[in-house]
Amino acid sequence: MPGRRLPRIVVLLCAGGAALTGCDAVPSPFAQTVPPPSIRLDDADARVTELVEQVSGRPSTTSIDAATRLGCNTGDAGESVGPPYRIRKEWMVDDPDGALVSATLTRAAGLTRQDFHRQPWTRPDPEPPGSATYRDAVDYAVTVRAATLPSGKYVLSVVATSPCAA
Repeated sequence: MPGRRLPRIVVLLCAGGAALTGCDAVPSPFAQTVPPPSIRLDDADARVTELVEQVSGRPSTTSIDAATRLGCNTGDAGESVGPPYRIRKEWMVDDPDGALVSATLTRAAGLTRQDFHRQPWTRPDPEPPGSATYRDAVDYAVTVRAATLPSGKYVLSVVATSPCAA
């Protein structure tokens, strides 16, 4: 209809100048902070190293400086931030024979004697042979996986991660 004015909708965005505009900062829906952990980073690194060595049957050559640190908090954009951190270490071998895969899976199953529990496979596809994940009550986890990568290379990997540590 000519002559009729539509109502205007004004949106005020509060950003860096929130104090000047009187707006309160709006928290990100992604940001999450975990409580301070009781585990020290050095202790988490030592335990993860021990688990990789125990399950792989090989000494670990990864220092804490070379380990992957995964932030336990979630930043404003949904990214992983720390401290605290989860420590992640991986051992991998190309073209393992069946005996090595079997021995590695057997050593991983032995974690149940240390109060680890086999994690159920929850994906809709069948669990691949040569794959198992164990977790303890503190939240240390060990995954063994024998798989063919997209490149066609067949690998065996042992990955251990810690709970959050600072």
